[in-house]
Amino acid sequence: APIQMTIFSDFQCPACKALSKMIHPLIKRYKDKINIDYFFYPLDPACNSKMTRNLHPLACKAAYFTYCTRKQFLKTHDLVFDNQSSLSDEWIEAKAKEYGVLDCYNDSETRKEVTKIVSQGNEYGVKSTPTFFLNNVKIEGALPLNQLYMLMDEVLARSND
Repeated sequence: APIQMTIFSDFQCPACKALSKMIHPLIKRYKDKINIDYFFYPLDPACNSKMTRNLHPLACKAAYFTYCTRKQFLKTHDLVFDNQSSLSDEWIEAKAKEYGVLDCYNDSETRKEVTKIVSQGNEYGVKSTPTFFLNNVKIEGALPLNQLYMLMDEVLARSND
């Protein structure tokens, strides 16, 4: 796909939620011309060694849950963001049970895998969320959808040159 978007995000980050709401319109508009990769980047020292303060204390747990439901990732990604304001240990564990992934959610291997994913953000110099790369150009923060369309239309125009 000519448009490559790599997103580093945190499930408790309000700006990440705003960016997440743009994923479906982007997929709809650019169909087979866009490839989106999503990476967990919780601002939570439980799985992110670069964090010195616990800004989002449930972000790693939300990442563990969605990691375990990766076969339906977009659905559970949206579910967690839609319920961002009511996230709790109980809510996440109930959803893990409901989706039949409680064993995976509680597994130390899941924590190791999520930590590996998070460390990739550190390799890219991610320091805040959301951070995304559009064809290897780093953009920090969420942009309005119309600006994303403008950027992606430009990427497509240049790929046709």
